[in-house]
Amino acid sequence: MTQSEILNTMKLLGIQEITTPRQALNGTRKFKLPMRYYSEYDSRWNYDIVLSSFKSGYVRKTCYDREYQINKVKKTSKFHKYLGPNDNRYYKIDHHERILIPNELDRLEYLLKFAVRNYYVKPIIKTKTEEKRVLQDISVTIDGQRHTLQTQETLKIW
Repeated sequence: MTQSEILNTMKLLGIQEITTPRQALNGTRKFKLPMRYYSEYDSRWNYDIVLSSFKSGYVRKTCYDREYQINKVKKTSKFHKYLGPNDNRYYKIDHHERILIPNELDRLEYLLKFAVRNYYVKPIIKTKTEEKRVLQDISVTIDGQRHTLQTQETLKIW
């Protein structure tokens, strides 16, 4: 997609650019989505949804006073040497590393796709599995006498 196509698509979706002049000088672009996030637990946590593109290659989502990285992730490993005078052992640490997007056009396209995928498409409603207890009668004959026992069986209903 070209930059004009991306910006026209954002305009059609109601996404506003809220970049300040200072941010523009630094290579940062911020976009405000037309919807707001509402917390079901606390009404003080209602905030605008803002997506940002940074010159460093990061794409972030701003939620209230926190920023979350939304770049793709790759799993990497590093080896470190034990600290000690006679230790020649190494240990491995697995961690996640963000995949940076160096091109601004690619960042804007990724940001637009993220917004559409997460905020404009109706999410799939997941239902919980219900457990119901069912009583069963079991007849047992012990020493010629007939006894009826009840057991509980769990049925999972979707």
